[in-house]
Amino acid sequence: MNNELDPHMQEVVAYSAGTTTQDLIDFVLEKSPARDIHCAVCGHSDIRFIGTDEQVFVFGMPALLTDSPNDKRQYMVSVGECFNCGHVHLFAPNTVSEWKRSKNAGGDV
Repeated sequence: MNNELDPHMQEVVAYSAGTTTQDLIDFVLEKSPARDIHCAVCGHSDIRFIGTDEQVFVFGMPALLTDSPNDKRQYMVSVGECFNCGHVHLFAPNTVSEWKRSKNAGGDV
């Protein structure tokens, strides 16, 4: 697989540097109406977010079929996996990073 990224995707990756797994968990908790994390499929609360204390992992999902041959665009995602049913929850890491920056600057998100 080719790991080249188009310039916009490189910007997303760079922007997400320093966003931690705990930041993603805090983001989901704040945005959830119940202030709790549950699987969208089975309702179980045992969700594992992929990353470390230093960095939430950002994955590039390549498109297999688009309107352009040899398309290198990818959709950047961070992942939460349900330990009960295996459902994979996808989150846009740039949204989480923007939320973190706004919180750190004292803004409301």
